[in-house]
Amino acid sequence: MISDGTFLGCPISYESEGGVLYLGNYAMGYETSWQNSNLVIREGTTTVSSNAFSTFSGSIQLPSTLVGLPSFSNHQYLQRVILPEGIESIPRNMFRGCSNLVEVTIPTSVKSIGYFAFNGCNQLLQIENGVSYVGKWAISADATLTSVTLRADTVGIAEFCFWRSAITSIDLPEGLRYISEIAFMSCTGLTELTIPASVEYIGGNPLHYCSNVSRVVVADGNTAYHVANGFLIETATKTVLWGLDPRELPTDGSVTAIKEAFAGMSYRLPEITELVLPESIVRIDTEAFCDATALVRITLSGDLEYIGLNVFYGCEALTDIDFGGTMAEWEAVEKSEHWIQNYHKLTIHCTDGDIVIGTSN
Repeated sequence: MISDGTFLGCPISYESEGGVLYLGNYAMGYETSWQNSNLVIREGTTTVSSNAFSTFSGSIQLPSTLVGLPSFSNHQYLQRVILPEGIESIPRNMFRGCSNLVEVTIPTSVKSIGYFAFNGCNQLLQIENGVSYVGKWAISADATLTSVTLRADTVGIAEFCFWRSAITSIDLPEGLRYISEIAFMSCTGLTELTIPASVEYIGGNPLHYCSNVSRVVVADGNTAYHVANGFLIETATKTVLWGLDPRELPTDGSVTAIKEAFAGMSYRLPEITELVLPESIVRIDTEAFCDATALVRITLSGDLEYIGLNVFYGCEALTDIDFGGTMAEWEAVEKSEHWIQNYHKLTIHCTDGDIVIGTSN
């Protein structure tokens, strides 16, 4: 990566094309004579240098060859951006503070929009019945809303869209395709959610800390998700995304992974201090048991393959993991660097001995 100031004082000769200054595959800035014009960053460009267009006031079209989208956060003069077809997500805070932004072309390939991606883009947002939209995406909502009917042409819901809102009911339209993770985070007045048959992507548990949701329904005809035993399951991967009580997870092999499903479960089920997961669970993905503060002991399958980011983050009472395999098999399990807090002391009981990690608090 080339950061700001890397070539400060160096006699660098930039290549200019269509008003954009390039250094190899890097877009480094623009010619001031092209201010208020339309810049098309050429295909083959892999990186847009940080703040390269922070003072630019026209339109920018990004190429499909970028390795990660640039941040335009606080580019207060920027007016229009055309995003390339093929990208699947818009990063968190990408356009935050772009106060003069009036148009962003969101390609149909986008499945998720990160939180605060359009925060402060007041000229861009279209507000209808208390919900703010960018194109066909619901981005945020008035926190005082109690009942919501999304616009009929809505295709996606961004992260944090209804965060801490007062909603008690929401009508999701048929035609909705994408629900970003934590879309309804901390909506404590919500009691149930019906997912339309058209939904093909849910980024994770959309109901984080929605402590009063007791029922999720997936409409008939949805081939991507279903509900079984009261659990919301991604059909192709057999991944549990939401559920009430992990003690009731099916043991027939119909689920093999958990992602975010039981984060904060101790607020709802403080009596669960010990938990035995089904043998079929071989992946425990992002934040599956995050903030399960009452959990003391958990039993994991010897066939376990993966433990993801922050799976046991905030599980301050957790002291013991009973693992159904050997110490060598435990070491072979792929683990995110931050699957548990570094300071947390934990004993993993394997079939041929114990492994102690971390230090006492």
